[in-house]
Amino acid sequence: MPYIVIIGPKRIGRSLVSRGKLLITGGLLAWIGMSGAVAVWAEPAIPEKQAEAPANAPATVEDYPGLPKEILSMSTAAGDPDFARLVSATRWAVEHAGWERHRGALEKALVAAMQGNWIESPENMERILTLKTPSVMLAQDTVLHAIDPSVMGKLAKDKDTKDFLIWLFTNPRAIGLLADTLKPADKPQRVLEIWRDCWKSDRDGAEKYTALALAVAVDFDEPVEIDPRFYGDWGDQSSSSSTARTPVYVDPVERYRFYRDADTRGMLKVDLSDLAPYELVWVVNAAVPSSELTWAEGHVQLGRQEWGRAYFSVRYRMDGVVGKAIYDRYTLAEILKNGGVCADQAYFASVTAKANGIPAMSIGGQDGGVAHAWIQWEVGRNQWSEAGNYGHDGGGTTDDPQTHRTWKEQELHEVTAPQRHSEGWAMTEGYLKLASLFADANQPDLARMALDAAIQLTPQDKDAWDRMLDTMEAAKVSTGEWEVEIARMRAEFEKYPDIIAEINDRETKYLASSGDPKVALAALARQTKRFLRMDGGRTDLFLDSTFRQADLTTAAGDTDETGCVYHDALLEKGQDNTAFRAIAQKYFDWAARAGKGGKALMDIDKTFERNFQPPYSDYFGLGAYDDALRMVITMYKQEGPVADQHRLERLADKVEDQLAYLRKQILRHPGH
Repeated sequence: MPYIVIIGPKRIGRSLVSRGKLLITGGLLAWIGMSGAVAVWAEPAIPEKQAEAPANAPATVEDYPGLPKEILSMSTAAGDPDFARLVSATRWAVEHAGWERHRGALEKALVAAMQGNWIESPENMERILTLKTPSVMLAQDTVLHAIDPSVMGKLAKDKDTKDFLIWLFTNPRAIGLLADTLKPADKPQRVLEIWRDCWKSDRDGAEKYTALALAVAVDFDEPVEIDPRFYGDWGDQSSSSSTARTPVYVDPVERYRFYRDADTRGMLKVDLSDLAPYELVWVVNAAVPSSELTWAEGHVQLGRQEWGRAYFSVRYRMDGVVGKAIYDRYTLAEILKNGGVCADQAYFASVTAKANGIPAMSIGGQDGGVAHAWIQWEVGRNQWSEAGNYGHDGGGTTDDPQTHRTWKEQELHEVTAPQRHSEGWAMTEGYLKLASLFADANQPDLARMALDAAIQLTPQDKDAWDRMLDTMEAAKVSTGEWEVEIARMRAEFEKYPDIIAEINDRETKYLASSGDPKVALAALARQTKRFLRMDGGRTDLFLDSTFRQADLTTAAGDTDETGCVYHDALLEKGQDNTAFRAIAQKYFDWAARAGKGGKALMDIDKTFERNFQPPYSDYFGLGAYDDALRMVITMYKQEGPVADQHRLERLADKVEDQLAYLRKQILRHPGH
C-alpha cells in the first residue's frame, strides 16, 4: 500500500493541501505547504526480477539489502518497515563480515537525509537524533568508525557472537550507550568480547544490566591485576626467584556477576539502573578479588551520603609513615583492624564504597611538599563529596579507570555536571556524532552546523567546544576569529580554573603558531594577571602558566626574559615547598643549557634560605625540607662552588640525624 510521509514542523491536514503546491515527479507526489512543511508520497518500490542464486552461493555486494532512504518521517508505517530494513542490513553485515559495506551505506544514507537547502537545519538534525531508525543508524556509524571493520570481521566466528552482535547493533539503548562510551584509548575488540561473555552468561538480564556490562568491558579491556599486597606480596621478592607469585587478574565476567547478584539481592546502596556507564566505571574497577567486595558489603554499614566516615574509621598510624610493617596481607579487614596511613584510609573508603555500588575514587596530591591521599564519592545524582582533604587546593590527581589517563581533581566536574543526565546533554552528544559523520563525509558546512547546535544547546559541554576549536585550527582561521571564540568559551567556564588553564594553553599555542610570538606573550601576560586575581591559590595552575610563559620566551630567543620569568615565579610562589622545587628545577635546567647556571643557582639558593628553615620537631615538614635541600645540593655539585655545596651538606647531615631521631620516637610511641 502507498503511504504518506510527513517531514516538517507541523502535520498536514487535508484542508491545507489546496493552500500549497502539489508536485508530481517520477512517481513521487510532494506537497510543499506555506508553513514550510513537506509531505512526500511514494509508490511502493517494485523489486526488479533477479535470477535465482544457487543454494549456498557466496555473498556479494549486490546481496546487501540496503538501508531505508526516507528516514526523517514523523510518522511510522505499520510494522516500522524502515527499522526492519535496518535490522536486515545489520544481520547481513554480521553474517557476511560486511561491515565496511554497511558503514559506507550508513554514512551515505545519513548525509543524503540532510541534502537540499530547505532541509539543512538543526530541526532536521534533531529528527535524526530522536527518531528510532536514524538514531540507531547514527550510533552504528559512530561505533563502526571507532572499530576497524577487520576487527568486527574477526569477532563473528560462532553463533553466540553473531547473536550478540545482532542484539547489540539493533538494540537502540545498547548501541547508543556504546557509541557514547567508547574512547580512543579503549581496545574495542576486547571490549566487545567481554561484553559478549557477560551477555552470554546472563541473557535474561542483558537488557537491565546493559550499562553495567559495558562499564565492566571498558574497565577491563586491559587486564587489571589484583593488588599483589592482598596476597602478602610487598614487592620485595627477587625477580630471579623461582617462587615469585604468578599475577592474578580480575575476571570481568565474575565482576559483572557480583554486581548483578548484589543488585538482585538488594545489597547495594545504589540502584544500578540509575547509573550511566561513565559513573559505573568508578564502581566496578577495584583491583581486588570478589571476596573483598563481599566482605565490604557485610562489614561497612553506612549510608551513601555519609560514606566519608569510612575514611576516618581507619585509625591513623604514624609508625606506618616511617616504614613499620602493619599488615601481613593487604585486606580490608586488616586495614580496619590495624589502622594505616592516609593512603590506606582512602583505599579502604573508596573500595568499600565501590563494593556497595557507590562511584568513588582515591585522590592523591601534595601540600607543601607533603604527600596526602583522600576520597571522593558520589553522594547523589551528579553530586560528589570528599573526606580527608585537609585544605588541599584542588591539585590532586586520580587515574581514569577506563583510559588510565591521570585526571586532575577539578576535572571531575566534567563527569558530574548536572546536565549529564539531561535530554539536552544527550542531544548535544548526538550533534557531536553528526559533526564527525559530516566531517568524514567531506561536508564541512553541515559539520559546523552540528557543532554550533551542540554548543547552543549545552554551552558547558567542553567536548563540543574542543571539537569546535579543533575545526577552527584545521581551517587556520584568523587570530581575530580565534580570539572571539576563545573569549566565548572562557566566559562559559569561568568557574572552572582547570578548564580556563586549558583554554589559555590553546589560545597561546594558536597565537604562537601565527608567526608572531609577541602576540602570544601578550595574551599570556593577560592570562597570568587574570589567574593571579581569580585563582592565585592554585599552585599547579600557576606553575603551568609560568612554564608556558618560559617556553614562549625561550622560543622567541629572549633568554633575559626567560630568566626573569623564573626569577619572578620564585618571588611569587617560592615560599611553597612544592612550587619552589618545581620552579627551581625548571629554572636550573634551562639556565644550565643557556650558560646561566651560576646566576640561576644564586637565585635558587637565596630563595631557599629566605623561605625555609628546618622544622626539627615536624617529621613530615622536615622530610619535605630535606628533599628541597638535597635538590639544591645536587645543583651545587653540577655548578659549584664547592664551599656552598659543603655548607649545605653539613646542614643535610644534621637534618638526617634529626629525622632518624624522630623515627625512633614515633616507633616507640606510634600514637603520638
